[in-house]
Amino acid sequence: MIIQENIKKRISDLYVLGKPNITIFVCITSMTSFYLASTNGVALDKMLYSTLAVFLVSFGSCVFNQIFEIQIDQNMHRTKMRPLPDQRVPIVHAWILGVSTTMLGLSCMLFLVNMAAMIWLLIAFVGYVFLYTPLKVKTTFNTIVGAFVGALPPVVGWASARSHVGFEAMILFLIMFLWQLPHFLSISWLYKEDYERANVKMLTSLDPRGVITPRQSFLYTIMLLPIVMLPTVFSLSGYIYLTVAVALTSIFIFVVLDFWKHTDRKKAKLVLLSSIVYLPTIFIVMVIDKVG
Repeated sequence: MIIQENIKKRISDLYVLGKPNITIFVCITSMTSFYLASTNGVALDKMLYSTLAVFLVSFGSCVFNQIFEIQIDQNMHRTKMRPLPDQRVPIVHAWILGVSTTMLGLSCMLFLVNMAAMIWLLIAFVGYVFLYTPLKVKTTFNTIVGAFVGALPPVVGWASARSHVGFEAMILFLIMFLWQLPHFLSISWLYKEDYERANVKMLTSLDPRGVITPRQSFLYTIMLLPIVMLPTVFSLSGYIYLTVAVALTSIFIFVVLDFWKHTDRKKAKLVLLSSIVYLPTIFIVMVIDKVG
């Protein structure tokens, strides 16, 4: 029984290294884009292979992220009990897991889907592991880079379905890119002391009074409003989507504006919760109201 329990704990710890909540969300956005890009029906087998590949590479990316951020995680209350800083998983096991899942995912995308999708997936992997991760302790622009990389899953999904990337994929990319910035900034405000303790360069470290952070969040959210209209303009989705998207974005803008007026933890948490509801709802309605 003790051996069984230890095996379960080890498997659970290894699974946590892949940040499953983030990885599953990445898969959903990629799958949504694949569906929207599909014409004359959805190739379910290719969608399955593409989603599996995205899952594996995203999982591997998160493992490498945690390997390279052990010291950061040790200094943050929010992350110090993760498997690597808490030494519940040997680092060599993490390396094996990261390499194997990443290589398997890239191979799956190349041989079972297409090369274009594999290249975009590789770009996302390199951007997350070798650009965004090291930049977190060097410059506050890491948030921009992280948002760019985090917005690539719809591009991967689109390339999986069509073997190339069209302007429609760029619309989905822009929606995700602009959405992520107020999302990230609200998180950075909620955990600003943790980030400062770990020497992670976030905008909040330069903005102790909360002047720049909410203003930037508001700017990005305002920019989001015309972008969410583009799927209807270019016949990717219909007018039901347009109505819901404009309404939800207007609410999101109001919540972020309130955060700007009253910059505190309560308002930042409300921005975070709103962002969590916002994007999945937008994508779900886009899928339901797909044109063509």
